[in-house]
Amino acid sequence: MSHKVSIIMPAYKAQATIKKSINSILTQDYPDIELLVVVDGLSDETYSVVESMQDSHIKAFKKENGGVVGAYKYGISQASGDYIMFCDSDDTYKPGYISRAVELMEKHNCDFVSFAYDVVDSHDQLVEEIHNTLPTGFYDQKKIQEEIIPHLVFNSFDRTQMFILLVLRWNKIYSRSLIEKLYSNLDENCYQIEDNVFTVNAVLNANSFYIDNDFKCYNYFISDNSISSGYQGNDILDRYFYSVEKIAQLTKGNPKISPSQVDFLAYDNARIVFRRCCK
Repeated sequence: MSHKVSIIMPAYKAQATIKKSINSILTQDYPDIELLVVVDGLSDETYSVVESMQDSHIKAFKKENGGVVGAYKYGISQASGDYIMFCDSDDTYKPGYISRAVELMEKHNCDFVSFAYDVVDSHDQLVEEIHNTLPTGFYDQKKIQEEIIPHLVFNSFDRTQMFILLVLRWNKIYSRSLIEKLYSNLDENCYQIEDNVFTVNAVLNANSFYIDNDFKCYNYFISDNSISSGYQGNDILDRYFYSVEKIAQLTKGNPKISPSQVDFLAYDNARIVFRRCCK
């Protein structure tokens, strides 16, 4: 019996990119899927584009603008799949992503699988290949406690090894049971580095996971108009530090996580804000 996969796509001002993103999911070779598109604020024609695609796998929702966490949290509440995945509305899945992800989840009976991915420019040209710092393999509870958690929040100021595990939602597939554990801690007020918060939360609640650095699952697009180009409001530092404080709360009392990890993360995000403000 196949396992149903729910893919959640939060969308905001994505009318120019979302059709390509959706098609990369609908053309996957794994049939038992539902795509939940949550349009976060009706500021352009994104919702109309989604409705016009008229595919039975698509479920479209619209809500008042409240940020990406609120959007994907709503999507989770509507999902019926055995496994949960994510895709941003300006990115695309690579062929075979879902079937590979399900295969590894079933083979290793784990809580999530994390993959490598490509960074791509607006002309579909490869910019960079990104892999997990951790090597390919299975990580049980003993390895998580001894090898992963002591380096989970912040690993190194070397940007290629800053995080021992890629701190992203969309390069992973998750068991429904894990997502249900995380749900109450999904904070809609996290607007920056919200994926760091999500990943820390996932690892702390996982019994096991698998790393696959041999398969690049996803095209992460960078452009001047992308959401990933960054929020530039006057409260940007407060937004970063709010998420850092959330990570501090999640890890508080864990003897394997040094408070200095959180301090290093805060320092690095202050550097990011400084660079943005100097542009």
